[in-house]
Amino acid sequence: MRRREALEAMAAGAITTTAGCVTSFRHTPPSSAWEYDISDVLAIESTEARTIIAAEREFLGLTRDDGDVSWRHSGTSIAGLERDENSYYAYGSGGILAVDPRNGEKRWHVGGSYQRLYPAESTIVCYASNGRETVGLDPETGETVWTWEGNMIYTYTPTFGLVPGDEYRGFNLEEGSVTWTFKEGDDRTPVTVADGLIVLWVRAESTAALVALDRDTGTEQWRFEVTDDRYGDGGVIDGTLYASIYGGTDPTRLHAIDVESGRNHWSTTIETGFDVSRVTPDTGVGGTVIATASPNETTAVLG
Repeated sequence: MRRREALEAMAAGAITTTAGCVTSFRHTPPSSAWEYDISDVLAIESTEARTIIAAEREFLGLTRDDGDVSWRHSGTSIAGLERDENSYYAYGSGGILAVDPRNGEKRWHVGGSYQRLYPAESTIVCYASNGRETVGLDPETGETVWTWEGNMIYTYTPTFGLVPGDEYRGFNLEEGSVTWTFKEGDDRTPVTVADGLIVLWVRAESTAALVALDRDTGTEQWRFEVTDDRYGDGGVIDGTLYASIYGGTDPTRLHAIDVESGRNHWSTTIETGFDVSRVTPDTGVGGTVIATASPNETTAVLG
């Protein structure tokens, strides 16, 4: 199905399952085992027994064999769907509804309005629509375990989050508490979080730098300084941070930095035709790095 046809089919709001698998291209479309008409679909998930659908005004499970409604919850305004091993969580301006994935029974419901939800290790991290409040809920009962009022908590592991701002704060998602503070900050999200480290971009009066902190303690591990009119982005591949330094009047440069020690393995200038905005490493194989540059998504292979 071409992209336009697929979009038109989605807009029509019909959920269709096919009889059998298509193993080769053919002009004749596969036959439908069943159809279920529904509008404003936000998310679809499948299990061995059911197709789970979250729409703007209802949340339901259909049997895989015949498309019959196995269970349905309606009347709440839904913006998204997440799940863990215990529950589905439908969230939005109608609050949060937790549903048992085995039988579709409601486990609990809390009011409020939420724009995002993250199932952490022992709490459900819920971001209020006002953008200033985050709560941690008990996944079994929906009771509030902790509340945070301030900048958004960015989640990176089931137990760890980071709050950027005029300073960076390491955040324990289980307890809802700040575990460490790093005084240098510029309200930017980290360059990368990998191998037990957080790599930040920080700026001082006359310099800027990539700084690696221990994720658990916030202790600085190493610092890679550049001129003050530059910015950095990047990612870790097999223990090496490939960091692009861009901005100012100088061309973009890509640095290969050992993420454990901060030692610079090599640096290269990105070619003029590729020197546009941010450069992000996507993957690395055998010493070759494939990088993508925005905004026009050009690609370079660097050896």
